[in-house]
Amino acid sequence: MKFMKGLGTLGKWLIALCLGAMVLMTFINAVLRYVAHTNITEFEELSRYLFVWASFTGAIIAYVEGKHVGVDALTSHLKGLPKLVVQLLAEGLILVCCVVIGMGAVPYFMITYNTPAPATGISMGCLTVVGLLLTVALTVITIRDIVRIVKKYREEGNA
Repeated sequence: MKFMKGLGTLGKWLIALCLGAMVLMTFINAVLRYVAHTNITEFEELSRYLFVWASFTGAIIAYVEGKHVGVDALTSHLKGLPKLVVQLLAEGLILVCCVVIGMGAVPYFMITYNTPAPATGISMGCLTVVGLLLTVALTVITIRDIVRIVKKYREEGNA
């Protein structure tokens, strides 16, 4: 629990740094366009990279904290074994989605790892690795949630 909270705090700082750097680079480019009729192409590319990292990190944090969009219209009306079954089916679907994302993310990362970005020359793997991190994080969090659901079911005396 403490570890997850620490990772959440680290993720929030990462997002803040990404957003701060994006704002700074975009502001500099806007001023350069207005004043000198030019821009720094590398800043545009880095801003896109940081946006992807901030978005994926935000998705992971939202999922860890349970602040993602969830529909409990069915489970809120169920109790006991039916509720457990529906919750486990939902978590199972999430795990299937993680597998599908991972099956796409791994080959995509392998293809782009040695490909340099057009403006900065940074490995495209720096951008595509975020899909792998998302897959691993969501899988671990979903397994944690499955364990919590089963424990809660047992504690309620429904076992």
